[in-house]
Amino acid sequence: MIFMVIKMFLKRIFLSFIFLISISGCEIIAIAALVDAVCEDDADCYNAVAESMFDDSSYDYDYDYDWDQFYDQYYNLVWRCRGIQTGQFADNLNCIYDTKDDDRWPDK
Repeated sequence: MIFMVIKMFLKRIFLSFIFLISISGCEIIAIAALVDAVCEDDADCYNAVAESMFDDSSYDYDYDYDWDQFYDQYYNLVWRCRGIQTGQFADNLNCIYDTKDDDRWPDK
């Protein structure tokens, strides 16, 4: 009985998080069904899914930006905006309100 309560609690946490990231209702049902089918009443599996949802070590998109100063191919010192999560160049407008300091990627 206690296991069923824990399972329901974990499902509610999972579904609540899905609502927070604002995807459609059909996708929520599909993801919940997939996780339920894969985990098959295994609490460790549900915990692993929950932990992976909150792991921010590997983003494939940027949500925060910072300036980087470096030498271009003509040896000119230039400033470019980079995404902090991926390190990829971004539109300079993303950094418009940041101070131009090169403290995140100091190597030239």
